[in-house]
Amino acid sequence: MAKTFCLLLLVVCRWITAHRQNVIHMSQQWNEEDDFERGEELNNPATTAQKPVQKAFSFASYYGDHMVLQKAPQQATIWGYHPDPGARVIVQVKGRKVYNAVVDELGVWKVLLEAESSAGPFSITAMIETQTIHLNDILFGDVWLCSGQSNMAFTLDMAFNGSEEMEEAKNYQDIRVFAVDRKRSAQPLSDLESVLEKWSLPSNATLGHTSQYFSAICWLYGKYLYQKLGYPIGLVDTTWGGTPIEQWMSADALKKCGDAPQGKESANAVIEALTADVVNDKVASGRIEQDLGQLWNAMVHPFLPMTIYGVIWDQGENDAAPPSYRDNYNCTFPTMIADWRSKFSQASHGQTRTDFPFGFVQIGANRQDATISHGYPDIRWHQTADYGYVPNPKMTNVFMAVSLDITDFNSPFGPVHTRDKEDIAYRLFLGGLDVAYNISSLWKGPLPVNITHLPDTLVLNYGTTWTLELRQTEGFELCCSLNGGFSCQLSGGKAWWIPTPITASNTTHVELYAGVCGADQNILGLRYAWRLTPCQLKQCAIYSKQNALPAPPFVAYPPGLSSGETSSFALNWRKPVRIQ
Repeated sequence: MAKTFCLLLLVVCRWITAHRQNVIHMSQQWNEEDDFERGEELNNPATTAQKPVQKAFSFASYYGDHMVLQKAPQQATIWGYHPDPGARVIVQVKGRKVYNAVVDELGVWKVLLEAESSAGPFSITAMIETQTIHLNDILFGDVWLCSGQSNMAFTLDMAFNGSEEMEEAKNYQDIRVFAVDRKRSAQPLSDLESVLEKWSLPSNATLGHTSQYFSAICWLYGKYLYQKLGYPIGLVDTTWGGTPIEQWMSADALKKCGDAPQGKESANAVIEALTADVVNDKVASGRIEQDLGQLWNAMVHPFLPMTIYGVIWDQGENDAAPPSYRDNYNCTFPTMIADWRSKFSQASHGQTRTDFPFGFVQIGANRQDATISHGYPDIRWHQTADYGYVPNPKMTNVFMAVSLDITDFNSPFGPVHTRDKEDIAYRLFLGGLDVAYNISSLWKGPLPVNITHLPDTLVLNYGTTWTLELRQTEGFELCCSLNGGFSCQLSGGKAWWIPTPITASNTTHVELYAGVCGADQNILGLRYAWRLTPCQLKQCAIYSKQNALPAPPFVAYPPGLSSGETSSFALNWRKPVRIQ
Protein backbone atom coordinates (compact mmCIF):
# COMPACT_ATOMS: atom_id res chain seq x y z
CA MET A 1 0.00 0.00 0.00
CA ALA A 2 2.81 2.41 0.96
CA LYS A 3 4.70 1.63 -2.23
CA THR A 4 1.59 2.28 -4.32
CA PHE A 5 1.00 5.58 -2.52
CA CYS A 6 4.59 6.72 -3.14
CA LEU A 7 4.35 5.88 -6.83
CA LEU A 8 1.07 7.77 -7.04
CA LEU A 9 2.60 10.76 -5.24
CA LEU A 10 5.57 10.74 -7.62
CA VAL A 11 3.27 10.76 -10.67
CA VAL A 12 1.23 13.65 -9.25
CA CYS A 13 4.38 15.69 -8.49
CA ARG A 14 5.71 15.16 -11.99
CA TRP A 15 2.32 16.16 -13.48
CA ILE A 16 2.25 19.37 -11.40
CA THR A 17 5.81 20.27 -12.47
CA ALA A 18 5.05 19.61 -16.13
CA HIS A 19 1.76 21.51 -15.91
CA ARG A 20 3.48 24.50 -14.27
CA GLN A 21 6.12 24.60 -17.00
CA ASN A 22 3.44 24.36 -19.66
CA VAL A 23 1.49 27.26 -18.10
CA ILE A 24 4.65 29.38 -17.97
CA HIS A 25 5.44 28.49 -21.58
CA MET A 26 1.91 29.32 -22.73
CA SER A 27 2.02 32.61 -20.78
CA GLN A 28 5.22 33.57 -22.60
CA GLN A 29 3.63 32.70 -25.90
CA TRP A 30 0.53 34.76 -25.08
CA ASN A 31 2.71 37.78 -24.24
CA GLU A 32 4.43 37.42 -27.58
CA GLU A 33 1.17 37.01 -29.45
CA ASP A 34 -0.31 40.06 -27.73
CA ASP A 35 1.99 42.29 -29.76
CA PHE A 36 -0.29 42.32 -32.77
CA GLU A 37 1.49 45.28 -34.35
CA ARG A 38 4.13 42.90 -35.69
CA GLY A 39 1.47 40.98 -37.62
CA GLU A 40 3.42 37.74 -37.18
CA GLU A 41 0.33 35.68 -36.57
CA LEU A 42 -0.71 36.45 -40.13
CA ASN A 43 2.23 34.76 -41.80
CA ASN A 44 0.79 31.32 -41.19
CA PRO A 45 -2.79 30.26 -40.44
CA ALA A 46 -1.74 28.47 -37.27
CA THR A 47 0.85 30.79 -35.71
CA THR A 48 -1.58 32.04 -33.07
CA ALA A 49 -1.49 28.56 -31.56
CA GLN A 50 2.34 28.68 -31.22
CA LYS A 51 2.54 24.94 -30.74
CA PRO A 52 2.15 21.91 -33.00
CA VAL A 53 -1.50 21.20 -33.68
CA GLN A 54 -1.01 17.42 -33.68
CA LYS A 55 -3.78 16.77 -36.17
CA ALA A 56 -3.98 13.97 -38.68
CA PHE A 57 -3.37 14.73 -42.35
CA SER A 58 -6.39 16.82 -43.31
CA PHE A 59 -7.69 20.05 -44.75
CA ALA A 60 -8.55 22.94 -42.43
CA SER A 61 -12.09 22.91 -41.06
CA TYR A 62 -13.71 25.22 -43.60
CA TYR A 63 -12.57 23.32 -46.66
CA GLY A 64 -14.89 20.67 -47.99
CA ASP A 65 -16.78 19.24 -50.92
CA HIS A 66 -19.02 21.73 -52.78
CA MET A 67 -17.17 24.81 -51.54
CA VAL A 68 -16.53 27.99 -53.52
CA LEU A 69 -13.00 29.35 -53.74
CA GLN A 70 -12.33 32.94 -54.76
CA LYS A 71 -11.94 33.31 -58.50
CA ALA A 72 -9.49 35.36 -60.60
CA PRO A 73 -7.96 37.86 -60.52
CA GLN A 74 -7.51 36.91 -56.87
CA GLN A 75 -5.78 33.69 -55.83
CA ALA A 76 -7.16 31.16 -53.35
CA THR A 77 -5.23 29.43 -50.58
CA ILE A 78 -5.55 25.75 -49.63
CA TRP A 79 -4.16 24.72 -46.27
CA GLY A 80 -4.37 21.93 -43.77
CA TYR A 81 -2.59 19.78 -41.20
CA HIS A 82 -0.04 17.01 -40.96
CA PRO A 83 1.45 15.66 -37.71
CA ASP A 84 5.03 15.47 -39.05
CA PRO A 85 6.92 18.74 -39.62
CA GLY A 86 9.08 18.54 -42.71
CA ALA A 87 6.78 16.14 -44.52
CA ARG A 88 6.04 16.96 -48.15
CA VAL A 89 2.47 17.46 -49.39
CA ILE A 90 1.51 17.48 -53.06
CA VAL A 91 -1.63 19.42 -54.00
CA GLN A 92 -3.28 19.22 -57.40
CA VAL A 93 -6.26 20.95 -58.93
CA LYS A 94 -7.40 18.46 -61.56
CA GLY A 95 -6.46 19.66 -65.01
CA ARG A 96 -4.32 22.42 -63.57
CA LYS A 97 -0.94 22.86 -61.90
CA VAL A 98 0.63 20.59 -59.27
CA TYR A 99 1.81 22.33 -56.08
CA ASN A 100 4.32 21.26 -53.45
CA ALA A 101 4.14 22.21 -49.78
CA VAL A 102 6.28 21.37 -46.77
CA VAL A 103 4.70 20.89 -43.36
CA ASP A 104 6.05 23.57 -41.02
CA GLU A 105 7.06 23.19 -37.38
CA LEU A 106 3.46 23.81 -36.31
CA GLY A 107 2.10 20.94 -38.37
CA VAL A 108 0.57 23.17 -41.05
CA TRP A 109 0.94 23.03 -44.83
CA LYS A 110 -0.46 25.47 -47.38
CA VAL A 111 -0.35 26.39 -51.04
CA LEU A 112 -1.41 29.49 -52.94
CA LEU A 113 -3.23 28.46 -56.11
CA GLU A 114 -2.88 30.28 -59.37
CA ALA A 115 -5.76 32.59 -60.22
CA GLU A 116 -8.62 30.59 -61.74
CA SER A 117 -11.08 32.14 -64.18
CA SER A 118 -13.12 29.02 -64.95
CA ALA A 119 -16.05 28.30 -62.64
CA GLY A 120 -15.45 24.55 -62.63
CA PRO A 121 -16.38 22.18 -61.06
CA PHE A 122 -12.93 20.95 -60.08
CA SER A 123 -11.58 18.24 -57.83
CA ILE A 124 -8.61 19.02 -55.59
CA THR A 125 -6.36 16.41 -54.01
CA ALA A 126 -3.69 16.62 -51.36
CA MET A 127 -1.26 13.69 -51.20
CA ILE A 128 1.42 12.31 -48.94
CA GLU A 129 3.23 9.03 -49.34
CA THR A 130 0.60 6.99 -47.55
CA GLN A 131 -2.63 8.93 -47.99
CA THR A 132 -4.68 11.06 -50.38
CA ILE A 133 -7.48 13.40 -49.34
CA HIS A 134 -9.98 14.98 -51.68
CA LEU A 135 -12.14 18.05 -52.22
CA ASN A 136 -14.83 17.38 -54.79
CA ASP A 137 -17.21 19.59 -56.75
CA ILE A 138 -15.22 22.77 -56.09
CA LEU A 139 -16.31 25.96 -57.82
CA PHE A 140 -14.51 29.26 -58.32
CA GLY A 141 -16.54 32.43 -57.87
CA ASP A 142 -16.93 35.25 -55.35
CA VAL A 143 -16.84 34.49 -51.63
CA TRP A 144 -18.87 36.75 -49.33
CA LEU A 145 -18.71 36.58 -45.55
CA CYS A 146 -21.95 37.50 -43.73
CA SER A 147 -21.70 38.56 -40.09
CA GLY A 148 -23.34 40.47 -37.25
CA GLN A 149 -26.07 39.85 -34.72
CA SER A 150 -29.61 38.51 -34.81
CA ASN A 151 -30.99 40.25 -37.89
CA MET A 152 -28.19 38.70 -39.93
CA ALA A 153 -28.55 35.41 -38.05
CA PHE A 154 -32.31 35.43 -38.76
CA THR A 155 -32.83 32.30 -40.84
CA LEU A 156 -34.56 31.99 -44.19
CA ASP A 157 -37.38 29.78 -42.91
CA MET A 158 -38.35 32.54 -40.44
CA ALA A 159 -38.67 35.20 -43.15
CA PHE A 160 -41.63 36.22 -45.28
CA ASN A 161 -41.82 33.92 -48.33
CA GLY A 162 -39.25 31.68 -46.69
CA SER A 163 -40.90 28.44 -47.82
CA GLU A 164 -41.03 29.66 -51.41
CA GLU A 165 -37.43 30.82 -51.28
CA MET A 166 -36.22 27.48 -49.91
CA GLU A 167 -38.17 25.56 -52.52
CA GLU A 168 -36.74 27.76 -55.27
CA ALA A 169 -33.20 27.32 -53.95
CA LYS A 170 -32.74 24.11 -55.93
CA ASN A 171 -32.51 26.31 -59.03
CA TYR A 172 -29.36 27.97 -57.70
CA GLN A 173 -26.91 25.10 -57.35
CA ASP A 174 -23.93 27.34 -58.11
CA ILE A 175 -24.54 29.19 -54.86
CA ARG A 176 -22.94 27.33 -51.97
CA VAL A 177 -23.46 27.93 -48.24
CA PHE A 178 -21.40 27.39 -45.09
CA ALA A 179 -22.35 28.20 -41.47
CA VAL A 180 -20.05 28.66 -38.48
CA ASP A 181 -20.91 27.27 -35.07
CA ARG A 182 -21.25 29.84 -32.28
CA LYS A 183 -18.07 29.71 -30.23
CA ARG A 184 -15.90 32.05 -28.17
CA SER A 185 -12.20 32.18 -27.54
CA ALA A 186 -9.99 34.27 -25.29
CA GLN A 187 -7.29 34.32 -27.98
CA PRO A 188 -7.31 34.23 -31.79
CA LEU A 189 -7.83 30.74 -33.19
CA SER A 190 -6.11 29.45 -36.30
CA ASP A 191 -9.11 27.28 -37.21
CA LEU A 192 -12.77 26.90 -36.34
CA GLU A 193 -13.58 24.87 -33.24
CA SER A 194 -16.66 23.47 -34.92
CA VAL A 195 -18.82 23.89 -38.02
CA LEU A 196 -22.58 24.29 -37.88
CA GLU A 197 -23.12 23.52 -41.56
CA LYS A 198 -20.39 22.30 -43.86
CA TRP A 199 -20.29 23.56 -47.44
CA SER A 200 -23.62 22.59 -48.96
CA LEU A 201 -25.77 22.98 -52.02
CA PRO A 202 -28.89 25.06 -51.31
CA SER A 203 -32.11 23.23 -50.50
CA ASN A 204 -34.91 23.12 -47.96
CA ALA A 205 -32.66 21.02 -45.74
CA THR A 206 -29.60 23.28 -45.90
CA LEU A 207 -31.33 26.68 -45.65
CA GLY A 208 -34.13 26.10 -43.17
CA HIS A 209 -32.93 25.36 -39.64
CA THR A 210 -34.70 27.92 -37.45
CA SER A 211 -32.33 30.19 -35.51
CA GLN A 212 -29.33 28.15 -36.65
CA TYR A 213 -28.80 28.35 -40.42
CA PHE A 214 -29.03 29.75 -42.97
CA SER A 215 -29.04 33.56 -42.79
CA ALA A 216 -31.94 34.97 -44.83
CA ILE A 217 -30.18 38.23 -45.73
CA CYS A 218 -26.99 36.38 -46.64
CA TRP A 219 -28.82 33.91 -48.89
CA LEU A 220 -31.01 36.51 -50.59
CA TYR A 221 -28.09 38.87 -51.18
CA GLY A 222 -26.12 36.02 -52.73
CA LYS A 223 -29.09 34.99 -54.86
CA TYR A 224 -29.57 38.49 -56.23
CA LEU A 225 -25.85 38.70 -57.02
CA TYR A 226 -25.96 35.36 -58.82
CA GLN A 227 -28.98 36.40 -60.87
CA LYS A 228 -27.04 39.46 -62.04
CA LEU A 229 -23.52 38.07 -62.36
CA GLY A 230 -24.22 34.51 -63.51
CA TYR A 231 -21.24 32.83 -61.83
CA PRO A 232 -20.74 30.94 -58.54
CA ILE A 233 -21.23 32.66 -55.20
CA GLY A 234 -19.94 31.28 -51.89
CA LEU A 235 -21.69 32.46 -48.72
CA VAL A 236 -20.25 32.12 -45.20
CA ASP A 237 -22.67 32.68 -42.29
CA THR A 238 -20.75 33.63 -39.13
CA THR A 239 -23.28 35.31 -36.83
CA TRP A 240 -24.45 35.46 -33.24
CA GLY A 241 -27.61 37.18 -32.02
CA GLY A 242 -27.60 39.74 -29.22
CA THR A 243 -23.92 40.67 -29.56
CA PRO A 244 -22.30 44.12 -29.42
CA ILE A 245 -19.73 45.14 -31.99
CA GLU A 246 -16.93 45.00 -29.44
CA GLN A 247 -17.11 41.20 -29.48
CA TRP A 248 -16.35 41.20 -33.20
CA MET A 249 -13.28 43.44 -32.93
CA SER A 250 -9.64 42.45 -32.61
CA ALA A 251 -7.41 43.69 -29.80
CA ASP A 252 -5.83 46.11 -32.26
CA ALA A 253 -9.14 47.67 -33.19
CA LEU A 254 -10.33 47.92 -29.59
CA LYS A 255 -7.16 49.77 -28.64
CA LYS A 256 -7.79 52.35 -31.33
CA CYS A 257 -11.18 53.11 -29.77
CA GLY A 258 -9.67 53.50 -26.33
CA ASP A 259 -12.88 54.32 -24.52
CA ALA A 260 -14.53 51.08 -25.63
CA PRO A 261 -16.48 49.58 -22.71
CA GLN A 262 -14.57 47.12 -20.60
CA GLY A 263 -15.53 44.17 -18.45
CA LYS A 264 -18.49 41.94 -17.81
CA GLU A 265 -20.17 44.25 -15.31
CA SER A 266 -20.77 47.00 -17.87
CA ALA A 267 -21.87 44.41 -20.39
CA ASN A 268 -24.50 43.03 -18.06
CA ALA A 269 -25.86 46.54 -17.54
CA VAL A 270 -26.14 46.96 -21.29
CA ILE A 271 -27.88 43.65 -21.74
CA GLU A 272 -30.32 44.42 -18.92
CA ALA A 273 -31.11 47.79 -20.49
CA LEU A 274 -31.52 46.39 -23.95
CA THR A 275 -33.38 43.15 -23.31
CA ALA A 276 -36.73 44.72 -22.49
CA ASP A 277 -36.67 47.79 -24.69
CA VAL A 278 -34.37 47.14 -27.61
CA VAL A 279 -33.21 43.61 -28.20
CA ASN A 280 -36.12 41.29 -27.41
CA ASP A 281 -33.79 38.86 -29.05
CA LYS A 282 -35.46 35.47 -29.40
CA VAL A 283 -32.94 34.60 -32.07
CA ALA A 284 -30.11 34.97 -29.57
CA SER A 285 -29.54 31.93 -27.41
CA GLY A 286 -30.05 33.68 -24.08
CA ARG A 287 -28.15 36.56 -22.54
CA ILE A 288 -24.42 36.55 -23.07
CA GLU A 289 -21.75 38.40 -21.20
CA GLN A 290 -19.48 40.69 -23.11
CA ASP A 291 -16.05 39.23 -23.66
CA LEU A 292 -14.31 41.75 -25.85
CA GLY A 293 -12.99 40.31 -29.08
CA GLN A 294 -13.97 36.73 -28.37
CA LEU A 295 -16.18 36.30 -31.44
CA TRP A 296 -13.51 37.85 -33.60
CA ASN A 297 -11.08 35.32 -32.16
CA ALA A 298 -13.28 32.26 -32.68
CA MET A 299 -15.57 33.07 -35.60
CA VAL A 300 -13.68 35.49 -37.88
CA HIS A 301 -9.96 35.15 -37.27
CA PRO A 302 -9.83 31.53 -38.54
CA PHE A 303 -11.00 32.72 -41.97
CA LEU A 304 -8.18 35.23 -42.47
CA PRO A 305 -6.07 33.01 -44.78
CA MET A 306 -9.11 32.31 -47.00
CA THR A 307 -9.38 34.77 -49.87
CA ILE A 308 -12.74 36.55 -49.82
CA TYR A 309 -14.39 39.08 -52.10
CA GLY A 310 -16.36 41.08 -49.53
CA VAL A 311 -18.40 41.24 -46.32
CA ILE A 312 -21.99 42.15 -45.48
CA TRP A 313 -22.95 43.07 -41.93
CA ASP A 314 -26.09 43.65 -39.86
CA GLN A 315 -25.48 44.72 -36.26
CA GLY A 316 -25.87 47.69 -33.94
CA GLU A 317 -28.97 47.15 -31.82
CA ASN A 318 -26.89 45.92 -28.89
CA ASP A 319 -24.77 49.07 -28.95
CA ALA A 320 -27.73 51.45 -28.74
CA ALA A 321 -27.43 51.81 -24.95
CA PRO A 322 -25.91 52.93 -22.69
CA PRO A 323 -24.17 56.06 -24.08
CA SER A 324 -20.69 54.59 -23.51
CA TYR A 325 -21.44 52.06 -26.23
CA ARG A 326 -23.67 54.20 -28.41
CA ASP A 327 -21.44 57.27 -28.54
CA ASN A 328 -18.37 55.22 -29.37
CA TYR A 329 -19.91 53.50 -32.39
CA ASN A 330 -18.63 56.19 -34.76
CA CYS A 331 -15.19 54.87 -33.82
CA THR A 332 -15.79 51.15 -33.32
CA PHE A 333 -17.61 50.47 -36.58
CA PRO A 334 -15.30 52.17 -39.11
CA THR A 335 -12.29 50.96 -37.13
CA MET A 336 -13.55 47.37 -37.24
CA ILE A 337 -14.02 47.59 -41.01
CA ALA A 338 -10.50 48.95 -41.55
CA ASP A 339 -9.03 46.33 -39.21
CA TRP A 340 -10.81 43.41 -40.88
CA ARG A 341 -9.61 44.63 -44.26
CA SER A 342 -6.02 44.91 -43.13
CA LYS A 343 -5.90 41.54 -41.43
CA PHE A 344 -7.68 39.61 -44.18
CA SER A 345 -5.31 41.09 -46.75
CA GLN A 346 -2.17 40.34 -44.75
CA ALA A 347 -3.13 36.76 -43.92
CA SER A 348 -4.09 36.00 -47.54
CA HIS A 349 -0.78 37.36 -48.86
CA GLY A 350 -2.57 40.31 -50.40
CA GLN A 351 -5.17 38.24 -52.25
CA THR A 352 -8.08 39.65 -50.26
CA ARG A 353 -8.14 43.32 -51.19
CA THR A 354 -7.07 45.88 -48.60
CA ASP A 355 -10.24 47.79 -49.47
CA PHE A 356 -12.58 44.86 -50.03
CA PRO A 357 -16.24 45.95 -50.35
CA PHE A 358 -18.12 46.07 -47.08
CA GLY A 359 -21.91 46.42 -47.03
CA PHE A 360 -24.13 46.89 -44.00
CA VAL A 361 -27.76 47.27 -43.04
CA GLN A 362 -28.49 50.52 -41.23
CA ILE A 363 -30.44 49.29 -38.21
CA GLY A 364 -34.19 49.23 -38.62
CA ALA A 365 -37.16 50.12 -36.45
CA ASN A 366 -38.29 48.45 -33.27
CA ARG A 367 -41.54 48.70 -31.36
CA GLN A 368 -44.35 51.01 -32.43
CA ASP A 369 -43.28 54.11 -30.52
CA ALA A 370 -42.63 57.40 -32.31
CA THR A 371 -41.54 59.27 -29.18
CA ILE A 372 -38.04 57.83 -28.63
CA SER A 373 -35.33 59.97 -30.22
CA HIS A 374 -32.17 58.45 -28.74
CA GLY A 375 -30.42 55.09 -29.03
CA TYR A 376 -31.31 53.73 -32.45
CA PRO A 377 -31.21 57.14 -34.20
CA ASP A 378 -27.73 57.77 -32.79
CA ILE A 379 -26.48 54.37 -33.90
CA ARG A 380 -27.84 54.89 -37.43
CA TRP A 381 -25.90 58.11 -37.68
CA HIS A 382 -22.74 56.64 -36.17
CA GLN A 383 -22.92 53.69 -38.58
CA THR A 384 -21.94 56.22 -41.25
CA ALA A 385 -19.15 57.70 -39.08
CA ASP A 386 -21.45 60.74 -38.69
CA TYR A 387 -21.56 61.58 -42.40
CA GLY A 388 -25.10 60.34 -43.01
CA TYR A 389 -24.19 58.31 -46.09
CA VAL A 390 -21.58 55.90 -47.46
CA PRO A 391 -19.13 55.63 -49.02
CA ASN A 392 -17.59 58.69 -47.42
CA PRO A 393 -14.05 59.94 -46.72
CA LYS A 394 -13.76 57.78 -43.60
CA MET A 395 -15.56 54.71 -44.94
CA THR A 396 -14.42 54.08 -48.50
CA ASN A 397 -15.78 51.25 -50.62
CA VAL A 398 -18.67 50.79 -48.17
CA PHE A 399 -22.37 50.52 -49.06
CA MET A 400 -25.52 50.61 -46.95
CA ALA A 401 -29.15 49.51 -47.00
CA VAL A 402 -31.51 51.89 -45.20
CA SER A 403 -34.10 49.77 -43.39
CA LEU A 404 -35.84 52.06 -40.89
CA ASP A 405 -39.11 51.90 -42.84
CA ILE A 406 -39.23 48.07 -43.04
CA THR A 407 -41.38 47.64 -39.95
CA ASP A 408 -42.94 44.43 -38.65
CA PHE A 409 -44.59 45.22 -35.32
CA ASN A 410 -46.35 41.85 -35.19
CA SER A 411 -43.29 39.74 -35.81
CA PRO A 412 -43.40 36.63 -33.60
CA PHE A 413 -39.66 37.14 -33.14
CA GLY A 414 -40.11 40.65 -31.75
CA PRO A 415 -40.58 43.94 -33.62
CA VAL A 416 -36.83 44.42 -33.87
CA HIS A 417 -36.74 41.35 -36.16
CA THR A 418 -38.64 42.23 -39.30
CA ARG A 419 -39.49 39.21 -41.42
CA ASP A 420 -39.18 41.22 -44.65
CA LYS A 421 -35.61 40.26 -45.47
CA GLU A 422 -36.22 40.30 -49.22
CA ASP A 423 -36.49 44.10 -49.39
CA ILE A 424 -33.53 44.59 -47.09
CA ALA A 425 -31.32 42.18 -49.03
CA TYR A 426 -32.37 43.76 -52.32
CA ARG A 427 -31.47 47.24 -51.08
CA LEU A 428 -28.12 45.87 -49.99
CA PHE A 429 -27.69 44.22 -53.37
CA LEU A 430 -28.27 47.52 -55.19
CA GLY A 431 -25.44 49.09 -53.22
CA GLY A 432 -23.22 46.07 -53.80
CA LEU A 433 -23.68 46.28 -57.56
CA ASP A 434 -22.37 49.83 -57.63
CA VAL A 435 -19.68 49.74 -54.96
CA ALA A 436 -18.47 46.14 -55.18
CA TYR A 437 -18.89 45.51 -58.91
CA ASN A 438 -18.85 48.95 -60.55
CA ILE A 439 -22.22 48.29 -62.14
CA SER A 440 -23.93 51.66 -62.12
CA SER A 441 -26.99 51.69 -59.90
CA LEU A 442 -28.98 54.41 -58.13
CA TRP A 443 -28.88 52.71 -54.75
CA LYS A 444 -29.11 55.63 -52.33
CA GLY A 445 -32.13 57.52 -51.07
CA PRO A 446 -32.43 61.31 -51.35
CA LEU A 447 -30.29 63.71 -49.30
CA PRO A 448 -30.80 67.50 -49.49
CA VAL A 449 -27.98 69.57 -50.96
CA ASN A 450 -29.13 73.09 -50.12
CA ILE A 451 -31.33 74.94 -47.60
CA THR A 452 -33.04 78.28 -48.21
CA HIS A 453 -34.53 80.10 -45.25
CA LEU A 454 -37.52 82.34 -46.03
CA PRO A 455 -39.87 83.94 -43.50
CA ASP A 456 -41.68 81.02 -41.82
CA THR A 457 -40.40 78.57 -44.47
CA LEU A 458 -37.39 76.33 -44.97
CA VAL A 459 -36.90 75.09 -48.54
CA LEU A 460 -34.83 71.90 -48.92
CA ASN A 461 -33.36 71.40 -52.37
CA TYR A 462 -32.56 67.74 -53.14
CA GLY A 463 -30.83 68.45 -56.45
CA THR A 464 -31.34 66.62 -59.73
CA THR A 465 -30.13 63.12 -58.81
CA TRP A 466 -33.48 62.03 -57.42
CA THR A 467 -37.11 62.49 -58.32
CA LEU A 468 -38.83 62.92 -54.99
CA GLU A 469 -41.92 61.05 -53.89
CA LEU A 470 -43.78 62.35 -50.83
CA ARG A 471 -45.64 59.68 -48.83
CA GLN A 472 -46.51 61.69 -45.73
CA THR A 473 -45.85 65.15 -44.26
CA GLU A 474 -44.29 64.20 -40.91
CA GLY A 475 -40.71 63.33 -40.04
CA PHE A 476 -38.78 66.63 -39.91
CA GLU A 477 -37.83 68.53 -36.77
CA LEU A 478 -36.26 71.93 -36.07
CA CYS A 479 -34.12 72.75 -33.06
CA CYS A 480 -35.30 76.12 -31.77
CA SER A 481 -32.95 78.17 -29.57
CA LEU A 482 -33.94 80.78 -27.00
CA ASN A 483 -31.69 83.27 -25.19
CA GLY A 484 -28.37 82.00 -26.42
CA GLY A 485 -29.01 78.27 -26.33
CA PHE A 486 -26.16 76.68 -28.25
CA SER A 487 -26.79 72.93 -28.17
CA CYS A 488 -29.91 70.98 -28.99
CA GLN A 489 -28.77 68.28 -26.60
CA LEU A 490 -27.20 70.11 -23.66
CA SER A 491 -28.68 73.59 -23.34
CA GLY A 492 -30.71 72.95 -20.21
CA GLY A 493 -34.03 74.13 -21.60
CA LYS A 494 -32.69 76.87 -23.90
CA ALA A 495 -32.92 74.77 -27.07
CA TRP A 496 -35.29 71.97 -28.04
CA TRP A 497 -36.44 69.89 -31.00
CA ILE A 498 -39.93 70.57 -32.37
CA PRO A 499 -41.67 68.60 -35.16
CA THR A 500 -42.42 70.65 -38.25
CA PRO A 501 -44.67 69.58 -41.13
CA ILE A 502 -44.01 69.53 -44.85
CA THR A 503 -46.19 72.26 -46.31
CA ALA A 504 -45.38 71.83 -50.01
CA SER A 505 -43.21 69.70 -52.31
CA ASN A 506 -42.36 68.87 -55.89
CA THR A 507 -39.95 66.44 -57.54
CA THR A 508 -36.83 68.28 -56.30
CA HIS A 509 -37.85 70.46 -53.32
CA VAL A 510 -39.55 70.14 -49.95
CA GLU A 511 -40.88 73.09 -47.95
CA LEU A 512 -41.09 73.01 -44.15
CA TYR A 513 -42.95 75.31 -41.80
CA ALA A 514 -40.26 77.27 -39.94
CA GLY A 515 -42.77 79.16 -37.82
CA VAL A 516 -42.63 76.43 -35.17
CA CYS A 517 -39.68 78.41 -33.87
CA GLY A 518 -40.94 81.65 -32.36
CA ALA A 519 -40.07 85.15 -33.53
CA ASP A 520 -37.51 85.49 -30.72
CA GLN A 521 -35.85 82.17 -31.48
CA ASN A 522 -33.10 80.97 -33.79
CA ILE A 523 -33.00 77.70 -35.71
CA LEU A 524 -30.00 75.71 -34.54
CA GLY A 525 -30.66 72.37 -36.19
CA LEU A 526 -32.64 70.32 -38.66
CA ARG A 527 -33.12 66.57 -38.54
CA TYR A 528 -35.13 63.92 -40.36
CA ALA A 529 -36.48 60.49 -39.36
CA TRP A 530 -34.74 60.79 -35.98
CA ARG A 531 -36.84 58.27 -34.09
CA LEU A 532 -36.58 54.68 -32.88
CA THR A 533 -39.45 53.98 -35.29
CA PRO A 534 -39.91 56.95 -37.64
CA CYS A 535 -42.85 55.64 -39.66
CA GLN A 536 -45.16 52.77 -40.54
CA LEU A 537 -44.21 50.19 -43.17
CA LYS A 538 -42.72 52.02 -46.17
CA GLN A 539 -44.52 55.21 -45.16
CA CYS A 540 -41.74 57.57 -44.22
CA ALA A 541 -41.96 61.03 -45.75
CA ILE A 542 -39.35 61.13 -48.53
CA TYR A 543 -38.60 58.48 -51.16
CA SER A 544 -36.97 58.36 -54.56
CA LYS A 545 -39.35 57.57 -57.40
CA GLN A 546 -36.60 55.97 -59.47
CA ASN A 547 -35.81 53.17 -57.01
CA ALA A 548 -38.52 53.45 -54.29
CA LEU A 549 -35.78 53.85 -51.69
CA PRO A 550 -36.32 55.92 -48.55
CA ALA A 551 -34.33 59.01 -47.68
CA PRO A 552 -31.82 58.20 -44.94
CA PRO A 553 -32.03 59.91 -41.54
CA PHE A 554 -29.89 63.00 -41.16
CA VAL A 555 -29.07 65.85 -38.81
CA ALA A 556 -27.61 69.23 -39.80
CA TYR A 557 -26.76 72.42 -37.96
CA PRO A 558 -27.13 75.33 -40.39
CA PRO A 559 -25.40 78.55 -39.34
CA GLY A 560 -27.25 81.78 -38.58
CA LEU A 561 -30.90 80.98 -39.29
CA SER A 562 -32.71 83.78 -37.50
CA SER A 563 -36.46 84.17 -37.60
CA GLY A 564 -37.67 86.65 -40.20
CA GLU A 565 -34.38 86.66 -42.12
CA THR A 566 -33.68 85.24 -45.57
CA SER A 567 -30.58 83.15 -46.22
CA SER A 568 -29.34 80.20 -48.25
CA PHE A 569 -26.44 77.79 -47.86
CA ALA A 570 -25.17 74.49 -49.19
CA LEU A 571 -25.08 71.42 -46.97
CA ASN A 572 -21.51 70.14 -46.73
CA TRP A 573 -21.79 66.36 -46.47
CA ARG A 574 -18.04 65.98 -46.99
CA LYS A 575 -17.46 66.52 -43.29
CA PRO A 576 -18.85 64.54 -40.35
CA VAL A 577 -21.61 66.15 -38.31
CA ARG A 578 -21.36 65.56 -34.58
CA ILE A 579 -24.64 65.30 -32.74
CA GLN A 580 -25.05 68.48 -30.69
